[in-house]
Amino acid sequence: MTVALDATYSVGRNLSGVGVYSREILLGLAAAAPGERYAWCYRPHRFWRGLKEARPSNVSVRLLIDGILPQGVQLFHGLNQRMPPQRFARSVVTFHDLFVLSAEYSSVEFRERFAAQAREAAARADLLICVSGFTASQVESFLGVERSRLRVVPHGVRFKLEREGIEREPVVLHVGAIQKRKNLTTLIEAFEQAAPPPWRLCLAGASGYGAEEVFERIARSPARARIETPGWVDDEAVALLYARSSIFAFPSLDEGFGIPLLEAMA
Repeated sequence: MTVALDATYSVGRNLSGVGVYSREILLGLAAAAPGERYAWCYRPHRFWRGLKEARPSNVSVRLLIDGILPQGVQLFHGLNQRMPPQRFARSVVTFHDLFVLSAEYSSVEFRERFAAQAREAAARADLLICVSGFTASQVESFLGVERSRLRVVPHGVRFKLEREGIEREPVVLHVGAIQKRKNLTTLIEAFEQAAPPPWRLCLAGASGYGAEEVFERIARSPARARIETPGWVDDEAVALLYARSSIFAFPSLDEGFGIPLLEAMA
């Protein structure tokens, strides 16, 4: 049997949480079941990059084009609440969150496009994997999916954090995109009131929707000299941040799961 997965989001610079999830699922499945055959499918804009990626011997690469069924595929797994229009013998899709339907945490254009993809994916897939009970409840209520088609499969931790020989520092750490729904202006205000010098606040993550408001708030902060924004950081760098920081803060207003919470506890 050949299992096909949408590998589109697993390649590129500065992977998001969905990108990390996709990469780990692709590599983990191939390693866990070396006797099975897998097809990593990439949409056209990522195909050539995906073709150059190193891959296990039981993995082939396919081009994922809407309306064209990859040859010999018995099961297809969409890894980011998105499914191609063609019908497969069996299909599964992973849902991470539905913040596009719960509040204005993204642009109107993004919400409309993402919401349409989510509804289509929910209608086409035989089973829906939800990364948390909360996401499952949102899929059920917002998209009207019957509970019998939902399976909750929580995330794991992708690396072991080694802390031996590393001293904790007076740092409050947040890991995640700099965006509106992460509620970082509230975190900045709390830091100003409750964390005098030598405490520092580190907001590690790429800029997203509403980042301008956060950076403007930092610029006005009396503690701005103690607030760091290193941008997106790779696995090695973020592991070191977790190990050195004394406090992890995660005041997000809407999360499907919140992988950094697991990483911080690891």
